Amino acid sequence: MVMMPYQIFKVILRKSKVGYKNDFLEQNQDKINEEWVCYCNEINSTRHKYGLDSKVFTPNDKERFAIAYIESKLI
Repeated sequence: MVMMPYQIFKVILRKSKVGYKNDFLEQNQDKINEEWVCYCNEINSTRHKYGLDSKVFTPNDKERFAIAYIESKLI
């Protein structure tokens, strides 16, 4: 399969964004952790309001949150 110039550009751009995300993650880990705790508390507060059990968050949930947090700051 031959990649078109636009596809090659997208691959390069994706790799540079990943590197930037990793740098951003390292520099802002404390803030991301603070926001994660607030996020978990808000979710569970809402669940308790409706008589639901607390949600048990997984490491994958935290990773997805961190990615969404980083992407929201890059825009």
